[in-house]
Amino acid sequence: MILFTKQNMKVKIRRAIYSDLKQIYNIEKTSFKYPYPYRLFLFYLNLFPDLFLVMELESKIIGYCISIIEKKHIGHIISIAILPEYRRKGSGKLLLNEAISKLMEKNVKIIKLEVSESNIPAIKMYEKLGFIKVDKIEHYYPDGSSCWIMIKEIKHEN
Repeated sequence: MILFTKQNMKVKIRRAIYSDLKQIYNIEKTSFKYPYPYRLFLFYLNLFPDLFLVMELESKIIGYCISIIEKKHIGHIISIAILPEYRRKGSGKLLLNEAISKLMEKNVKIIKLEVSESNIPAIKMYEKLGFIKVDKIEHYYPDGSSCWIMIKEIKHEN
């Protein structure tokens, strides 16, 4: 799928493939204080390949989003990240909207995610997309900081 961000950057969102994992893991390490281990990315790519998305700009992966389905009807955004130089340009929103669409195709009723309570830009983006804070987990991260659990209810037309 070819998309355009607000700054007219031509980006493509597609399923991740194994040869993407090195670039994806570099985005992970750049984006998070406590990155997931590399083998976890391989696990999710094997588990839900059609819900592991990458965003490309001129053949360079600039972001990724991993989603899974739990208990048949709960979509779970495991991780989403965009390279720092492409943040705040609408890329994350485009990628998250595509992930939501893919989860809706799987007939999920709720989509959930966890976000650091200090990640205000991400929280604002999630809220704009209809996510609400439903719980707080204290001491979620290794440094003792907390996270919000946010959910979005999905209404399917019959």
